[in-house]
Amino acid sequence: MGTNMTVIEGVSTRDAYANVDNIAIRYWDSEGNGPVLFCCGGVGSSVEIWHEQFKKRPNNLRIIAWDYPSHGLSGPCLQRLTLDEYAGIAWKLIDKLAISEVHLIGNSMGGAVSLRMLAQRRDKVKSIGLLNCATLGKDTPIPFRLMTLPGIGRIITKAGETAYTNQINTIFHQPQNISESILSAIKRNSFSTRAQLGFLKGVRCINSILGQRKDLVNQSKHIIELITCPIWGVHGEYDRVLPVHQTEQIYNWNTNANINILRECGHTPQAEKPIEINEMILAAVFSYNSG
Repeated sequence: MGTNMTVIEGVSTRDAYANVDNIAIRYWDSEGNGPVLFCCGGVGSSVEIWHEQFKKRPNNLRIIAWDYPSHGLSGPCLQRLTLDEYAGIAWKLIDKLAISEVHLIGNSMGGAVSLRMLAQRRDKVKSIGLLNCATLGKDTPIPFRLMTLPGIGRIITKAGETAYTNQINTIFHQPQNISESILSAIKRNSFSTRAQLGFLKGVRCINSILGQRKDLVNQSKHIIELITCPIWGVHGEYDRVLPVHQTEQIYNWNTNANINILRECGHTPQAEKPIEINEMILAAVFSYNSG
């Protein structure tokens, strides 16, 4: 697959593809020799949702973000993947890039994927950050529950302007404050039938008509209880997708966790509060390096 260089406000980033399980996985790689921060976005998102982290490059970290199969500009996957399968694909991408250890950060579904990545290779994960993480409790919006129903899900997630408007008004507290680069990528994805199908598959991976699946919540709880590396969680106080108490629950499962609730923030802290998130990323990396 080809490689391009994307310039993010003066910072050069590698925009490339890797063949993983016969799927063209698109990823951004800031490159460099620093600690590696591996980013997993929310359902329906793409690498651009981490624009503010690539733009600032906290302390010259090497930052990598990826588009899940059937998300963003990655190739299609006909089957509905499980969270464990998403995690397995992520590790295969990391292996292809010859990376020995990572600091994980995940938003929404990406938090759930990051937890499964940690469970699969604990020795390679040096810290984990969970931003408005999914699968920490049952509660989820009614539209997400309805998307799990045959037929109705396709109607609700139909590609087009409505899909775009619904998404930005759901995941952002103040969409007018989000960078144009992020909004343009969301619009591209929202108008793509293939990407909207990937979004629907991701929603159905996590949810049933009753809410977030109980077995996945129990699995996340078990993983968190066993975490020994630095763990931190963040939740926007105005999240319209997942309630704040689900992230607060992390501390009850692992008292080593550092939990922060961000004011004037919705479901996507890395885009809405990048200064605060970048500071927390550095704190987690330094916590490991000094430990």
